[in-house]
Amino acid sequence: MNVNKLVKNLLVAAMIIVSGSAVAKSAGIDYQKEIAKLGSAVDGARKAGQINHSEQTSLKKELAEIRKLYLQYSKDQNITPQEAKALKIKLKKSDLNLFRKKYD
Repeated sequence: MNVNKLVKNLLVAAMIIVSGSAVAKSAGIDYQKEIAKLGSAVDGARKAGQINHSEQTSLKKELAEIRKLYLQYSKDQNITPQEAKALKIKLKKSDLNLFRKKYD
């Protein structure tokens, strides 16, 4: 495992611990888990040769923005229905972008 990947994984784990599990779920969705799952799918697509490095980078940037938005929304320990909807839309869009890049 290279050092960059290890550091990224440690940062994700730290963000999960800091933000707390009480906020992790809103409307039955564990956003941190969904973001991590999508990140793993991006890495898997790269390893399988379905996407190239620049596509992986742009998808990871999207996920970092979603993660940042999630952390902003969860600072007050409450994600409103509007915020939850915005997160769902961004996650779906990112998932669709991955699909398009894989099969384009």
